[in-house]
Amino acid sequence: AADGVTNPKGIGLFRMVTTVITLIVGAGVFSLSGDAAAGGASGWAILTAWGISAIGVFCLVMTFFALSRVKPDLKGGIYTYAATGFGDFLGFNSAWGYWISALLCTVSFSALLFGALSYFFPIFGNGTNLYAVIGASCIIWFYAFLVSRGISEVTLINAVITISKFVPLLIGIIAIIFIGAFKPDIFIANLTTGADPSLTFVDQVQTAMMVTIWVFIGIEGAVAISGRAKKAKDVGKATIIAFICVLTLYLTVSILSMGVMPLSELANLENPALAYVMQAAVGDWGAVLINFAVSLSLIGAMLGYTVLASESPFEAAEEGVFIKAFAKTNKKGAPVVTLVVTNIIIELFLITWLFTDSTYQFFYTLSAGMILLPYLLSAAYFAKVAFKEPEA
Repeated sequence: AADGVTNPKGIGLFRMVTTVITLIVGAGVFSLSGDAAAGGASGWAILTAWGISAIGVFCLVMTFFALSRVKPDLKGGIYTYAATGFGDFLGFNSAWGYWISALLCTVSFSALLFGALSYFFPIFGNGTNLYAVIGASCIIWFYAFLVSRGISEVTLINAVITISKFVPLLIGIIAIIFIGAFKPDIFIANLTTGADPSLTFVDQVQTAMMVTIWVFIGIEGAVAISGRAKKAKDVGKATIIAFICVLTLYLTVSILSMGVMPLSELANLENPALAYVMQAAVGDWGAVLINFAVSLSLIGAMLGYTVLASESPFEAAEEGVFIKAFAKTNKKGAPVVTLVVTNIIIELFLITWLFTDSTYQFFYTLSAGMILLPYLLSAAYFAKVAFKEPEA
């Protein structure tokens, strides 16, 4: 192929990077400062969790980067590594674990989206009432319709949303720094206080890590849509660029938040926590700005996850891991069967909101748990390749 182009109509590097960033920076960045504190961790424990997660996720990124180079023919997303390395049974488990994780992300994002929208429209209550369920249902089915029109149009919409949601975030970060709302004495006090006295330091780091791992879910997004890339080598590049951008953003938000208010106050903030951190730092306009950014961000992330949650079972079916019906596409090449099945499952989860107190955190904890097996098997496959095929 000329200039390494494997798919002339595919997605280029810039759109690949923006797609991955949109998948990763969904909701987590807006709620992480409150969620990490709510787990009972001290400032040191939170920073330690960031350090461990950053190293772990970087190793994962390099695994995906290396595998995309040495095994460019494996285009079926993250679980094909499990199937190729360890057989169909683990491949199947990895595939459905990844699929359920992706659709649970959509459920979790819906709860946070309507929580943010309730700032402007109180009718949505805490984001999980009947009106929120109706609103979320309308969005997921509209997105299924959009994706059925073709994948490339969706990545273009994603690129626009990525750029437009980062502007309010950057304004917020710059405002906190220049207005002098970041107080070094509050930050230093937070390093040792705010912790739940019943938790050991290791326990505090573990609770904080559930948040720091969750906010990186989606890092494999470029691998998941690698079959659509214009050049195979862009997949790895896109993943590394996205990781560096996102880690910088997360650390900045986390550290700045700990310098604005004590951890005990951060722990009790409603979601999205960053809106209320901004309100404390710069006044009401900060909360309006961040709630607007959250809404925009989640609308983009839910679109990204509609692609991801339908693409993974579709590609698994093409590889023969899932039932053949899932491999059906329409004239535009969109996986219609998996779109509908995925949305029906999401719809059932949305309906559970009406009968339980399940929150956004509950669904993202489930989602983070489900994705660990596919991550682990990808790393194990890379280790196997490294030892068995040193020349690769």
